[in-house]
Amino acid sequence: MDSHALLTVGILSAIGFSSCQNELPLNGPLNGAVGGSVEFTLNNPPSAPPQGITWRFRETPIFTSIGETELPNVVYDGRTSVNKFTASLELRGLTQNDTGLYTVEINISGVVSQGKTSLTVFEKISNVTAEANQNELVEFNSSVILTCSASGSSPSFRWLNRSAVVTGSENKTLTVLNVTRYDTGPFQCEASNAINAQMSSDVNLTIA
Repeated sequence: MDSHALLTVGILSAIGFSSCQNELPLNGPLNGAVGGSVEFTLNNPPSAPPQGITWRFRETPIFTSIGETELPNVVYDGRTSVNKFTASLELRGLTQNDTGLYTVEINISGVVSQGKTSLTVFEKISNVTAEANQNELVEFNSSVILTCSASGSSPSFRWLNRSAVVTGSENKTLTVLNVTRYDTGPFQCEASNAINAQMSSDVNLTIA
């Protein structure tokens, strides 16, 4: 057992942490952007400052405080702030490796309460482009395939024609069969995830 864990156990034993645990509702599930920050908060903050606070990511301690003693994990140095009155945790400089389960335990007068929540970190959507496999078409006789691409995590797609959403266009490709003059566009592709959305430039078709 490392020195951080030994010191934590010793302090917890000294102040008499109870084995009884109450459920502690937290905000979330949370979504965050790479490079951004999130704050984990208690839905019902304690009425009095906890005597002990422990935050963990999966099984790894992030921060522990017992009274005036603080035991931050050096791996998170400069990336975390804990409010010792509300037990909230701010996590900064997010990476996709921060995706996962977060747990907090607080001790108030020997009664331990525990809460869990999750965080998913996304790369923001960027570089959305749309193109057609051909731009010169003959009405009623030609078909066209429009393709969208985007950078970022887990993009969802939809297509617009003249700013109106095309029904059933939730794929990165859109096929228009037997084009009509209404299909000249402009077409746009919108890519989005839980963090942001971005539109492509216009794609215009010539239909004779």
